[in-house]
Amino acid sequence: NACRVREIRSVSGGNVNLETESSENYSIGMVWEPMDNWSIAVDYYRIEVEDIIGALGVQEILNNEDQYPELVNRVNGQLSDPNAFVEANLQNLNQENGEGIDFSTMHRAAFNSGSFVTDLRVAWLLSHERQTSAIQPMCEDKGTTSEPEWRVNGQFGWQSDADWSLTMTARYLDSTVDYIGGRANNSCEPQGRTRKVDSYLELGLRGTYSFGEHLQLAAGIINLTSEEPAFSEIAAGGWPWFDQSLYDPRGMRYYLNLTYDF
Repeated sequence: NACRVREIRSVSGGNVNLETESSENYSIGMVWEPMDNWSIAVDYYRIEVEDIIGALGVQEILNNEDQYPELVNRVNGQLSDPNAFVEANLQNLNQENGEGIDFSTMHRAAFNSGSFVTDLRVAWLLSHERQTSAIQPMCEDKGTTSEPEWRVNGQFGWQSDADWSLTMTARYLDSTVDYIGGRANNSCEPQGRTRKVDSYLELGLRGTYSFGEHLQLAAGIINLTSEEPAFSEIAAGGWPWFDQSLYDPRGMRYYLNLTYDF
């Protein structure tokens, strides 16, 4: 009976003693144009956030009562008393740091009747450290669920001097790893099994034709190969088994746009 599961009264809500979340960030960048029709840009950034507002779970508080004695209100040393409770209100708890490099390049190779245009954009996540709660250490999340190390967007196409263009597009997301059971208590190591989330490559095709200066027709195909979202057991809380912020489940689809500028 001493180890049986017990419900404990808890109180949650606001906290008049909360402090403002604070952050420091800095970035540095460079743009280089080795020639008139070619540009290269590189940007580095780092963001540090402190005093992130959140709430500890009741079990976390009880497991670490020595750190949060003011949150545990016992009656005669007991929590089973109807008047005893645990305060799970908002606190300034966590830290989070992010660091990365963004690279882009655009090149236009001119010919007699038009030009080939290449546009490439790469995001390299160097680090993303965060705490799952105030009692957990800062852990590296780069390469884990919904945190791909590499993201690439690119397009390559032909722009004709005769008012039409044809462009191939590509979108790539690096593979990641699911920690199915989360991280071990007070550790950054996975608790239980892990599962690889596959990389993702989506191709597209777009064509345009201009009828004079004001009217343009565009048609295209998104996801030429009907690539399915990468399966993840825990992204977005589980169901629908993929990260809805990264993938679109609709498969190959077509579009037609008519634009008129007044």
